[in-house]
Parts: sequence; C-alpha cells; structure tokens
Amino acid sequence: MPELNVLRGLLTGLLLTASTLAVPVKPASSHDNTPTHPGATCATFTVPVSVSLNNSIFSGPRVDNNIDAVNFVWDADAWDHPAGPARIVGSVLVQEIYNVEAQLCVPLASAGNKREILQVATHGGVFDKRYWDSTFEPDNYSFVRGQLSAGYSILTYDRLGVGGSDKPDGYTHVTIPTHIEVLKDLSSQIRSGKFAELAKLYMKPEEVPMFSKIVHIGHSLGSATTIGFLGRYGDLGLSDGTILTGWIIANTTPFGQAGFGWEYGPEHDPVKYAGASSGYLIPGTVGNIQQGFFSDQGLLDPNALQFANEIKATSTVGEFQSAYVAASSSVLGYSGPLLYFLAEYDMLICHGDCNNAWDPQTVQQFVPHASPMDIHIQPKTGHGIPLHKNATAGFSVVADWLGQNGL
Repeated sequence: MPELNVLRGLLTGLLLTASTLAVPVKPASSHDNTPTHPGATCATFTVPVSVSLNNSIFSGPRVDNNIDAVNFVWDADAWDHPAGPARIVGSVLVQEIYNVEAQLCVPLASAGNKREILQVATHGGVFDKRYWDSTFEPDNYSFVRGQLSAGYSILTYDRLGVGGSDKPDGYTHVTIPTHIEVLKDLSSQIRSGKFAELAKLYMKPEEVPMFSKIVHIGHSLGSATTIGFLGRYGDLGLSDGTILTGWIIANTTPFGQAGFGWEYGPEHDPVKYAGASSGYLIPGTVGNIQQGFFSDQGLLDPNALQFANEIKATSTVGEFQSAYVAASSSVLGYSGPLLYFLAEYDMLICHGDCNNAWDPQTVQQFVPHASPMDIHIQPKTGHGIPLHKNATAGFSVVADWLGQNGL
C-alpha cells in the first residue's frame, strides 16, 4: 500500500535522524598547521558553542576606516566623555551558535594523572591563541609546551572575532559578556564529557582522557573574561582553579586607547584581516606592540617582538566598551584557588610598574571566598609575559602553584 510505504519512509528517516544526533558531528577545521610538541599529541578543530544573552548597545563612533579609528580613540579617551555603563543606549538579544577554533594538546604520559587536568587558556586582545603557543623558539616562549612538560593537558582557543573563530558584529556580538558565555558553554562541554567526545574525532580516542578537573587561565582581556565568568557562573562548579595573568584591579592611571595606535583592520592589511568588518581594530606598528606588551629590561629579544607583531590580531570596539563588566561586581560564587600573575613592568595594567600598584584589601574583597588567593610578580617583564626571555621561569611558577593546590 502506498500509504504504508510512506509511513515506513518517515519512520526510517526519523530513526536515521535520531542516530545521527546521538553521534558527535565532526565540524570542519580551518587550520591544519597545528604546532607539534615532544611527548604530546595536539589537534586543532572547531567547537560549536551556544550563547544567549542581552548585550548592551553603546554610543560612540563607528569604525570603518583609519580616520574613524582615530576618532574612536579620541572619543574613548577624552576626559569629559562618558565611559562604561554611561554609554548604554539600548540592548540587543544575541542568541547564536558560534564556531570557535580550539587547539587541544595532551601529554602522552604524565605523573599522577595530571593529563586529566585540563588548562583552558583564554588569550587577550591584540592576539589569537598563538599567544600561548609561540612557534618562535617554543622551548623558550611557548606556554603550551611549558605546561605539557609539567604534565598538564591544555586547551587554547581563538576568542570570537579572531583567528579561525567566527567574526560577527564588532559592536554588539564581539563583547566581553559574549566571551563570558562562550567560556561558560565551552567549560560546560568539558565538564559533561561532550568536549572529549568531540576531540576523539580528531585524535586517537585512547589519547583523549575524560578530563577530571578544569583550570581556567586568562591573559588581559582573557583574564577579564575569566573573572567575569567566575563572577556570573562561579557557583556552577565549572572551575577547579584559576590563574589571571596581566589583569588586576589596580590603582594606577588607565593606559587608555591612544597607546595602541589603532587602525581599521581591513585597511591595515586587506588580506590578513579580510574577515574583519566594521568595528575591528588593529595596532598600527611594531612600536605600538612593544609599548603595550614588552619591557626592555634585558629580557627583550627583537625577534620575539617581531614574532608578536606578525601574529597580532584584531580587537573590537564592543570589547573595549563592555570591558567594565568584568569588575562590575565581586566574585562571590567561586571558592577555589586563584593566582594573580603580574608582569613587573606592565604598561597596560599598572601603567609601567606593578609593584604596589594595587590595594591588597580591595583585591581580596573582590574575590572574598577564593582560597588561597595569591599574587606573583614576574620580574622585569612587560604585559606580554610569555614573550620575554625569562618566560620559562614563569611557566614553572604556574605549574608549581597548581601542584601546591592539589592540581
């Protein structure tokens, strides 16, 4: 009977659909140049992440060329112009599934099953995930290699707007609140085991552990994202340890936007930043990179500076306008260990000197339940901590601190 055949076809289709949904779908990867590390296996792949939030709409000029970029700096830095929430003029609902490009590296063996502890590293502005994994002298400058050598697994990813990740609207989508939601969904996938199952599509299944603990590590804007994530979702038990590099509530004058030498990304390099659109900014010169990220206290290799300039990435107007969200309220739900890892001569965070640039009571009150809450100052370094000659000593500080706290 024709009706019976149609019914059978519908049932078969439903069963096939259900079967397909039960198996992780292998998204395409946009990069095949994953770095290699001794004694470890790495893979680069795309992770779909779901976000749903109301983002603020801020007043201010649009940036569609280099002249607009300078106008943005003037508008943002002028002393009598509104800042932060005073610029809000409306809101927009953002409900999206974004593609985020991630790099997972797992040691083939490690003492005490440290490979089951996954470090989730969120980079800051001006760079993509390569900030954590330098291909220039990786033995000296790759944070990823340093942590793999200590036995830890590590996940780095391109924040929304850069690298192999999606590049949506630079005003209302690529913002700190959106980054927080991306990190939350990514962390939830790791905790549930969904991420490990996805990773097994790109690596040998036996090489991917079921990660038992998650350590969140941020740098600069990535630290702002991480602390904002803890402030909003710290009570969900998604983080077992936190390290914030290049970020603290300081009592110094803000660096401002002028020092970055912003240009419009697609105008600065139409090929490299072809995926960027309105609101995407890029530092103009290698001098701007040095001023913001390096300290020349005998620890600056000009070749490392050149590498940093080669891998620089865009930041957005929306990220800077929403940056205040990270420190808008105390972190009450997180009670795990927390380390502030500061560069001694950080121009961006401490206006050139992080010694005594913050009030201990204020810092403690911001994360009142974190235990322990420690602060380390990496000597003679600038904001781009892993790209200085003493970087490996800092990598050891991180691994030692984690070990001291049962991680």
